[in-house]
Amino acid sequence: MGKREKELERARRSPRGWTSDAVCHLYKLWGFVSPSRSGHGGELKYYHPKYPDIISFVTKSSGDIAPFYVREAVEKIETFCQREGIDV
Repeated sequence: MGKREKELERARRSPRGWTSDAVCHLYKLWGFVSPSRSGHGGELKYYHPKYPDIISFVTKSSGDIAPFYVREAVEKIETFCQREGIDV
């Protein structure tokens, strides 16, 4: 199991206690990108270049973020993996 798989598993097991930087890093491990000046207000937009319909937002925060954002990241990454035939 590689680093990105381990981080995804950690997010599945424990969606609490994540920072926005950690969630952004998780997206980047799986090839998601955030265009400059993306999102609206206090959020960053992430999408996968190969599947631009897989879109998510991450709040900009200096502390821990709501578990919702972590669960959404897991869902979006799993959708990407399904399309790519990656078993996670």
